[in-house]
Amino acid sequence: MGGSYRTGPWYFTTGYAMNKRRNALMAQDARLIGAYWGSEANGGFQPGDSSKRQLLQLGVGYQITPKLNLGMHYYQAKQSGSVSAAFNNKADFVVAVADYAFSKRTDAYMGVDHTRVRGGAGSYIEKTASGELVRNRAGITIGLRHRF
Repeated sequence: MGGSYRTGPWYFTTGYAMNKRRNALMAQDARLIGAYWGSEANGGFQPGDSSKRQLLQLGVGYQITPKLNLGMHYYQAKQSGSVSAAFNNKADFVVAVADYAFSKRTDAYMGVDHTRVRGGAGSYIEKTASGELVRNRAGITIGLRHRF
């Protein structure tokens, strides 16, 4: 569920999502749900025995010129329902992006982001080669996009 509002050069967005998982599934359903819920690339959420995820999103954009747009988004996620409590956790994501349009179909973009995960023992983004748990991460994205 979400919404947006535009006024002049400003653009505001918000959204909320929730999904639940039943831990007693038929084998084929368990494989599909497991693929969706179970990877270290899943926003820092290891599935464990958790059963519910919620996501809140807030964003703002500003069209500086007809060719240059800046945007910033904040996401707060919560995973709960872990009987062991090891997989109950929260995560915060902040993303800032600049986009420059060369034409109607071609643009260049640059973004920076930061992710922070906290909670039970199953709350991490990834494991290092030595087995340490990573709970914070920053990243940079630079790209050129052409729409066909």
